[in-house]
Amino acid sequence: MKERNTPKIFDDRELPNNNISKEKLLSIDAKYASEVEKLKSKLSKEVELSLTKNGEHIDIK
Repeated sequence: MKERNTPKIFDDRELPNNNISKEKLLSIDAKYASEVEKLKSKLSKEVELSLTKNGEHIDIK
C-alpha cells in the first residue's frame, strides 16, 4: 500500500539545533503581521482612490 503524503505537524523537539527561541519567533510573527496590516490598509486606500477617480465610489469593507 502506498503511503499518503500528509502534512506533518511542526514539533520543535525534532530540531535539536534550533537556536531560535519561541519568543523570537513570536516577535518576528508579530512584526510581519503588522506589516501585512499596513499593506492591506494601503492597498484598500489605493483601490478606493482609483474607484473615486473613475467617478464611482464603492465602499470597501
